Amino acid sequence: MASDENELTTLFNAPRTGYSFEFKNGVAEEFLESAQKKAGTPEARAKIFSDSVVTPPEGPPVQFLQIGWEHLQGTGSFSVLLGFVCQNGRVKEIFQFSAEGAQEFEVGPGDQLIVKQAIWRKNDAHCCPSQTRTLYYGWDIDRHAFRRLRVDGPNPLPESC
Repeated sequence: MASDENELTTLFNAPRTGYSFEFKNGVAEEFLESAQKKAGTPEARAKIFSDSVVTPPEGPPVQFLQIGWEHLQGTGSFSVLLGFVCQNGRVKEIFQFSAEGAQEFEVGPGDQLIVKQAIWRKNDAHCCPSQTRTLYYGWDIDRHAFRRLRVDGPNPLPESC
C-alpha cells in the first residue's frame, strides 16, 4: 500500500488500521450486530462520491476514487482519496490521502492534485473545524508517483457554526 504523506493530521483522525469495504452500486453499509442488519439500520455507510482519471505527463493513467465514510448512529466521518494504476496486468495503489471529515479534491493545472483538508484546533467542537489547509501534489516522473509539492495553511475558516 502506498504511504500517506499526510503528516499534519487533525485531532480527529481516520482509523490507522486497515479498512475494507464491500461496495454494491457504489455504497457499502456497516452493521455491528445482526439486529441492525435485520432492521436495516446500518452503523455506518461508505460511498464512492468521486471517480476520476488523471493522466500525468510521462506516466500511466491514474484512477482516483474518493470514498466518504459516515457514522450514522453517532458522530464522525472520514474520507479517503485513493489512486490506482494498472501495472503488469494488476491494480496497484500509488496514492492515498485520508483524514477526518470530507476533503475537497480537484485536479488543477498540469494534472496537479489539490486536496483541501479541515483542521481542528484543540477547543473546536467535532462538528466545526476552525481551519483548513490545502495540499498540492504533482507527478514525479522519476519515481512514477505523486509527491507533495507544498502545503498552504492552516488558514482560519469563516465563522459559520
